[in-house]
Amino acid sequence: MISIPTLKRPLLSFLLFFFSFNIISSQCPTGQIFNNYCYDDNEVDNVAFEVCPTAGMAVQSDIIQGSFFVGTGDNLTVYSGTSGSGTSGVIVFGPMGGNLMGTMDIESLGADQCLIFVINSNTFGAPVSCADGTELELQVCSVSIPVAAVTFTAPADLCINAGVQTGLGGGFPTGGVYSGAGVTDDGNGMTYSFDPAAAGVGTITITYTNGVSASDDVEVFAVPTVSFSAPTDLCIDAGIMTGLGGGTPVGGVYSGPGVTDNGNGLTYSFNPVIAGLGMHTITYTEGICGASAMDIVEVLAACGCPSGELTYFNCYDNNETDLVIFEVCPNAGEFSKATISQGTYGVPDDALTVYQGVSGTGIGGTIVFGPSD
Repeated sequence: MISIPTLKRPLLSFLLFFFSFNIISSQCPTGQIFNNYCYDDNEVDNVAFEVCPTAGMAVQSDIIQGSFFVGTGDNLTVYSGTSGSGTSGVIVFGPMGGNLMGTMDIESLGADQCLIFVINSNTFGAPVSCADGTELELQVCSVSIPVAAVTFTAPADLCINAGVQTGLGGGFPTGGVYSGAGVTDDGNGMTYSFDPAAAGVGTITITYTNGVSASDDVEVFAVPTVSFSAPTDLCIDAGIMTGLGGGTPVGGVYSGPGVTDNGNGLTYSFNPVIAGLGMHTITYTEGICGASAMDIVEVLAACGCPSGELTYFNCYDNNETDLVIFEVCPNAGEFSKATISQGTYGVPDDALTVYQGVSGTGIGGTIVFGPSD
């Protein structure tokens, strides 16, 4: 008969723990750290455990098992932060309920940042949790990983009057802090604001720090002094004026009634017919900060005839039928004589007809010219 010695309770407990731990931890690849937690009811922002990396590295975790009852809002949230920071870090996963098995590659945000696993569970209704056997225990495998190279790209150069630029980023990996003149970090590890007026004119260095640092420059431009001189006043029948300029500094855009910018930052054209009679404001807007200058040109009545003769002018449009464009009336007891100094009409539909008659008769008079195109 073989007798089996009775194990003392402390030794038995140790052996059970030893074999249980090795069975569970064997689920993690060699070199990885195993953590587990079985949650209960009424846990509010409870830190189940935190996983911290080797100095100078980040940490990556995979959930190999774990479920949370969604019917009562049970969930897991993982934060990235320094050891002991609890829920004050940056959320990198969750809050999430249900079966989380197979959730991979949860990473801390930068060097020496831990992953902090936080539980929230039912505080009302029927208790359902891991502790009562309803949900699966949370089991996590973790490993230290090299910190990704920190890079940063500053925003495009801008003017001092551009206003506060919000929601900027450009730092990788996320989780760091932005700093520099005119910079306000948003505290979320991802974005910042930049105020060019606070930074001032010149080259500004912005730095992104996430374990190590990366920097880039943005230039803040002063608003230039803009000047512009409009062309001299002209008659409506002067024709299109081309190759006009007068705006400094060069590189801007001309605009206004009758104005066509040439897109070269130097010149524009002005059509007095399109502008029409009267005073017109032409604006020159420089191309960097949007500052502008304005001047006025006056379009006068037609003046292409010799001194002592009246000038009449018309620029016809489409869909004009028997339209009286003007009438020429003599002094009392005299007759009228008209000379067409210029004018073209498209073939075959457009034509000019001249009638003789008393003022206001329109096409009721006698044709003395045309219709001609």
